[in-house]
Amino acid sequence: MIAALISGLLLNLILGNLLFLIVGFLVGYLVPIWWVKKKHTERLRKFNEGLPDMITTIIGSLRAGFSFQQALKSVVDEADSPIRDEMDIVIKEMQYGRSIEESLNELKERMPSEDLDLMIQAILIQRQVGGNLATILDKIVETIRDRTRIQQQILTLTAQGRLSGMVIGFLPIILGLLIYVISPDYMASLFNNPIGLLMVGVGLFFGTIGFIFIRKLTSIEV
Repeated sequence: MIAALISGLLLNLILGNLLFLIVGFLVGYLVPIWWVKKKHTERLRKFNEGLPDMITTIIGSLRAGFSFQQALKSVVDEADSPIRDEMDIVIKEMQYGRSIEESLNELKERMPSEDLDLMIQAILIQRQVGGNLATILDKIVETIRDRTRIQQQILTLTAQGRLSGMVIGFLPIILGLLIYVISPDYMASLFNNPIGLLMVGVGLFFGTIGFIFIRKLTSIEV
């Protein structure tokens, strides 16, 4: 809210138009939310990228005769952030008296990853019914790597469509703002006339629909 207020007042003072007060308020409100979500997505992506190596380290430690907690300690010693940080939290929770099940479930809530959920479910089931955990995790690593390879292929094949969606979504808005700054009188009729406001509303509506459709078409779950 502070960023929204500051950006709105600055644009209003610089450009001297009440319209840009609203635009600045929206930008200042939405950009911090977008930034936090972007950082969260990057952290989750780094975690998923390092997950196969983490599981491989656990498998090697288990086959060397270590316990599961000792295998997690090996991950903390060898992995990078954010895997190192998250595994360190899990180990400390178990040292403070929480069960493995509770600690892993808390990890799943902090890092909502489908691959991590698959690993945790396998560990919890193995603790209930028994079996060779190293062999089970070995199969999970193979599944995760195959899924990652397919996801990378899909991102490559849909890159042009995703770029088209971004151009369709943002180009009219950016172009309209630039024209308004260069020649306010030329664009004034769009905002001073009811028909102009209707045209702007219809354009925004259909532009948003087109952007959403393209994003849906290029978002393929694996």
